[in-house]
Amino acid sequence: MIKKLKLKSYRNIDELELEFDPFVNIIYGDNAQGKTNIVEALDYLSNLKSFRNVEQENLIKVNEKFATINAIDDKNDSYNVVITKERRNMSINKTTISKKADFIGNIITITFSPENVDMFKDSPKIRRDFLDDSLSLIFPSYSTYLLNFDKYRVERNNTLKEEKVDKVLIDTYDSLLSNYSKVIVNRRNEFIKSIKTNLNKYYQNLTNTKSNIDITYKSDFLDIDEKEIYELYKKNYEFDLERGQTLLGPHKDDIVLSLDNNDISVFGSQGQNRIAVISLKLATLDYIYEVINKKAIVILDDVLSELDEDKQNRLLNNLNSSYQLFITTTKDIKIEKAKKIRIENGCVKEKENG
Repeated sequence: MIKKLKLKSYRNIDELELEFDPFVNIIYGDNAQGKTNIVEALDYLSNLKSFRNVEQENLIKVNEKFATINAIDDKNDSYNVVITKERRNMSINKTTISKKADFIGNIITITFSPENVDMFKDSPKIRRDFLDDSLSLIFPSYSTYLLNFDKYRVERNNTLKEEKVDKVLIDTYDSLLSNYSKVIVNRRNEFIKSIKTNLNKYYQNLTNTKSNIDITYKSDFLDIDEKEIYELYKKNYEFDLERGQTLLGPHKDDIVLSLDNNDISVFGSQGQNRIAVISLKLATLDYIYEVINKKAIVILDDVLSELDEDKQNRLLNNLNSSYQLFITTTKDIKIEKAKKIRIENGCVKEKENG
C-alpha cells in the first residue's frame, strides 16, 4: 500500500504531497484538473511507463527540466524516480537502481482506464503489452528475456538486410531466439490458462448473466520444445530473407477473447468489451496474488462513470476491502470510509474522510 506520494513538475502539477487511506481513495474534480496525472504517477512506479502511452518527456511540466515521483509504502520503504527527457534515475530507500527489471514489481498496480475499452479491437501489440507488463510485475527475469529477445531479433533483421548474409551469424541468432522464445511463450501461455476460470466468473458476476467468456493464446510456438522452435526459425529463413525481417516469434503472438463462442472484437458491443477487459484485469489481480502472495494496488481511472449503478456496485464488491483502491471521477462518490481528495488545476482543494 502507498502511504504518501510527492510529485514535482509532473504534468500540470507544480508540487504536490498527498497522504492516502490504506483502502479507498477518491480523487475527484472537473476534467483536465490533474486527477489522472496523480494515478498515472502511481502507476508509473509500478512499470516505469505511462498507461496513457505517451513519451517520457511529456510527463515533465512545460518549461521544466525534470519531473520527480516519490512514494512511501506501508513498510516505510521509499521509491523515487527522476524523469528527464533523455533518461530516468531510480532509487529505492536512496539506493540507486540501475536496471529497470530491479525496480519493476516492487510496487504493483493494476489500472482500469477508458483507453482499455478497445484492447481487443486494437492492434495485437496492445494485447501483447498487457501480457508482458503483467508478467514483468510478477517475474523479475521476464522483462530481461523480453529485452534480450528484442535485441537479438533486431540484430538478426539487420543481418538479413545485408548484401551478403552471414549464415553462421543467423544460426547463432536462431539459437538465442529459440531459448528466449520458449521462456516467453511458456510464461504467457501459463498466465492465460491460469486466468480462464476467474475471467469467466467475473464476467458473469459483473453482467449478472450466464454468458461464457473464454480467452485463447495464439502462437506459432505453442506446445513445442526449444529444439523444434529452432527448426522453425531455420525452416523460415528464406521467407525471412525475402522480407528482411524475422516473421516468426513471440513478437507476432496474440490473445483472442470469445463471448459465447464469438470473437468479442468483431461481435461484441462496446459495453461487452468494457466488461470483458475489467474482468480480465480482475482475474489478473487474482493471478498476481496466487503466484507471489501480494495484493496489487487498484486504480480505477474514470471507469465508474461508464458503468451503470448495478455494475459499479458489483465491481466495487469484487474489489472489497482487501485492495488499496484509487478512484478518479468528476463526481463525489458516496463510499463509506473513503478518503476524498478534490483536485483543481493540479492542486489539492479539499481533503476529507467520508
